[in-house]
Order: sequence, then structure tokens, then C-alpha cells
Amino acid sequence: MYDVIMATYNGEKYVVEQLDSIINQTIKPNTVIIRDDCSTDNTVKIINDYIKKYTGDVNFEILDSTKNLGYIKNFEALAKAARSEFVFFCDQDDVWINNKAETFLKRAEEKPNVNLLFSDARLVDDKLQNIGFLWENIKFDPTQELTLPRLFKKSIVTGATMLCRRDFLQSLIPFPENLPHDLWLSTCSTYEGSIDFCNDQLVKYRQHSNNQIGVKRSHFIKKIVTPFEPDKIKYRIAHYRNNYLTNESMATFLLGYSNSKEYHEIKSFLIFIGKIYNINFYKCAGKHSFTQSIKAYIKYNDKKNVLFNMIDLIYVHIFGIKKESVNED
Repeated sequence: MYDVIMATYNGEKYVVEQLDSIINQTIKPNTVIIRDDCSTDNTVKIINDYIKKYTGDVNFEILDSTKNLGYIKNFEALAKAARSEFVFFCDQDDVWINNKAETFLKRAEEKPNVNLLFSDARLVDDKLQNIGFLWENIKFDPTQELTLPRLFKKSIVTGATMLCRRDFLQSLIPFPENLPHDLWLSTCSTYEGSIDFCNDQLVKYRQHSNNQIGVKRSHFIKKIVTPFEPDKIKYRIAHYRNNYLTNESMATFLLGYSNSKEYHEIKSFLIFIGKIYNINFYKCAGKHSFTQSIKAYIKYNDKKNVLFNMIDLIYVHIFGIKKESVNED
């Protein structure tokens, strides 16, 4: 009924715990598909030894991994290899709650028009001690409607908590370059109205220094100061660049999206953002009125970023952060 796709890289410390949690699910997967992205530690040997010793009914498939692809393209290669109706994304260092698959599959059967499901997660430290909850940390409110403006403001879907229908997943390959796969899949499913979630915390989402994407806690004073640091400006620019890549990629993949209201609203929003950060997201800025851009800016921008954007405007235009162009229009 379902496959698990696991991307690994230097995961020798935790990968066995994750594999144990998968094979001990109340509903077991058809196949666990693993691709290692050229680890320099003992990850591959540990996985091979694990499979040799395993005597259960779950199939394991190891994909060729002679080239380092990065985590996005690693998951793309894995997604291509999936054959079951449902596909779970899996990080190497987390631990699944034993009824995760069962809970997701029941929800998917109840919602045949849903292509992507995600859940909350328990945040844990290296030793799997609870340190909080994912949705609480990212301030995700499950009572609010899932809309495209909401996802453009903040990425709220974490890959380690996702289930996709295989046909939907493979229709969105190749994944866009430099765009997180969970953001790509969640925005497309949101636009199509085929996204939903489970309220349960079904993953122990490990937080440690080696996380590529994770939740970090900080002290109150640091939270006040860090938004105004130069690195945070670059972080916000990267966020808006992801907005641009998402919008243009959706225009390529989704039939009719380039003529949609959403596409042109996001374009207006990014034109306004581009003036703040001195970045030419689009050549045709003159086709969008100032009023259109302001309305789109308010609709698609997180409220807390409005103040930061105005301060960033000073940094960029007075202190001279280098102008960059990402225009492909």
C-alpha cells in the first residue's frame, strides 16, 4: 500500500533507530527505498548490515549513489523510484510513532481527493527527550484555512511529516532546483485544494547540530536582536527568492496557473519586494500598478516582516547590499 523513501547522508548515529521505527509500524510498508548521498561515514555499511540481518516481510531497495545530489535531488531520485499508491518521506535521524502510517493511511482513505497529508511532530533532542512540538514552534494554527498566501508567508509543511499520493508526487518531477521539495509539493497541492493534515504528533523530529532543516530555539533577547542582523536580511531575501522560484515553477507545471489570479498577485507582490531589496525578480514591473502591488504585498507577506522590510530597505539602499538579479521572465 505504501513505500517509504529515505534520503541519507552521514547518518550513522541515528539511522538504525529510524529503520527500527519503520519496520515496527502497525501497518508495514511494501518497500523502504534508500539512497545515500555519498556519505563519508559508515552510514552505507550500517544500512547494508541492517538489511542483511533483517528477516521480516518489508522489502528494501538501495538506489545507486555514485554522485552527491544534495537533499532535494536525492529525494527526487527516490520519488521517481516509488511504486506504491502512497509515499512517505523519511529523514534518517527521526523516529516514527508506531501508528504513524496507520493514522495517515486511514485519513487518506477518508479523503480520496487529498494528494498530500502532513502532521504535527514532537521535537526531541539527541537522546529523544521531548523539547516541544513542531506546530507550536512554527506557530501553525490548524483552525485556519490552508491557502496559498499562507504558505507564501511561511513554510508550514515539514517533509519528514508528509505523505503523498504517488501519481501526484511523480507529476511534479523534476523538483525545481534550489527549492525545498516540501515547499514545492505543499504549494502545488494547496493551489489544487488537495492538501490536508493530521493533528497528531506522529514523528519524533530530532533537533541537533547536523540538521539541514530544523527548528532552533533562542532566548527572548536574541529573538529581538537577530531580525536586524545582516544574516537575517539574507535569510529574508532567500525566502522571497523561494517565493519567486515557486511561482514560476508552478506556472511551468500546473495547467492554467500562469493565467491565474494567484500567479499575477504573487508577481505583483514580488515586484514590490524587489524594490525594497533592489532585486529584479521581473522585467515587466511597469505592467503592475502600485496599488496592485501594495494589496498583494499585504496579502502574501507575513505581518512581522513588514517592519523588517522597512528596516532592510535602509540597509539595502543606504548601506549598499549588492544588487542581484534573478530575472528569468
